[in-house]
Amino acid sequence: MLLEELQKTWQSQSTPTVSIDADALIGQVRRRQREFKTTIFWRDFREVAVALVLAVVFVMKARHDGWPSLTVSAACLWIAGFILVDRWRRRGERPASDHALLDRLDEALSEVKHQIWLLKNVGWWYLLPLALALVFQSAYSAATGLAPLTERLASLVIQLGVFGAVFAGVYWLNQYAVRTALQPRRQELQDIRESLLSTEN
Repeated sequence: MLLEELQKTWQSQSTPTVSIDADALIGQVRRRQREFKTTIFWRDFREVAVALVLAVVFVMKARHDGWPSLTVSAACLWIAGFILVDRWRRRGERPASDHALLDRLDEALSEVKHQIWLLKNVGWWYLLPLALALVFQSAYSAATGLAPLTERLASLVIQLGVFGAVFAGVYWLNQYAVRTALQPRRQELQDIRESLLSTEN
């Protein structure tokens, strides 16, 4: 009897309404998006600056070590150019309204998804060109050096081992950033978006 009364009472209750303070949520999304964009900007700035400095260093090195150093310089310029062109291509992607929450969420999601794509593919656009140029330069030096062949081969093997360890570490760090920072942020934004859409329906 008590169970039936409780069921009737429960069913007679009106469904509670959940109110979302849209302005506060927009403010929070905008603040977190600004912080994210600032972090990405300074990361890209550092990457481009280092790539350009290394490009100049390897051009100067080519005067003494020969033209293979220019391949490393070209790889550094490729990396800087890729980052700059990528930022230029995405510069116009802004929400239609500063106050539309869904537009803000979609912009934030798009940016996070793009960063995930960049870091997941860092091996192709960043590491591979640089690795190929460095391996070519090292192999050329080993082939044309004046030291005994065994010393040149040993030096080449050591250099390749160091390159492999460094590039594997850089790749792993990028994938770690995807798993621990970017994917949770994407999930958080998707959850907010879905809960917002469900309250509107």
